[in-house]
Amino acid sequence: INVEEPAKANKQILDLLNKGANALLLFSDKLDVVAEKDHILDGVLLDLVDVYFQTNLPNEELFSPKFPVYSSMNTDKIDSSLEVRFAELLRQANLGLANGETAIPTFWEEATDDYFLSIASLRALRLCYAQVAEAYGAPPDCHLTVDPWTKNQDKYGGMISMSAICTAAIVGGATTIFVSTGDTDDEGEKAFLRRVA
Repeated sequence: INVEEPAKANKQILDLLNKGANALLLFSDKLDVVAEKDHILDGVLLDLVDVYFQTNLPNEELFSPKFPVYSSMNTDKIDSSLEVRFAELLRQANLGLANGETAIPTFWEEATDDYFLSIASLRALRLCYAQVAEAYGAPPDCHLTVDPWTKNQDKYGGMISMSAICTAAIVGGATTIFVSTGDTDDEGEKAFLRRVA
């Protein structure tokens, strides 16, 4: 949710949670979402909902008050291979474990139009982390939060692609999936796209 006004965002959040959403990604290019979190999340049962804040736009730093978030979002998607992104994620996790981090970490990774590679990479990430955690005597559990993206620029073709990508993320073991609704100024179409997502 792109937060422009805390009260408006709060109403939208409560509506989405009533329709089945169970995680939130909040960002804004106008205000500090972390500083305004009490107003934005008023009435939200935070024990039941995972909340992520995307701050320092456009650098896209991710933050969660519940657990550490390791992300390769700052890596250039065009120039970075899967191995480079995984190495960055596991480097961050290794540092967290070395510094005594005990909370179950969340890895923020992407799934793409390459269905089978997305499944395999998410499963591989979970297995790689389990080995790193074992070396520190930490629990091997981790959350996988997936940001699906498609090259398909057509709005309706993108919906079909997104369905396949989300299926790949589920099969790959994703804990949470954030589905983009696309950009539009039409409020009716925005509600429709949100419902499809």
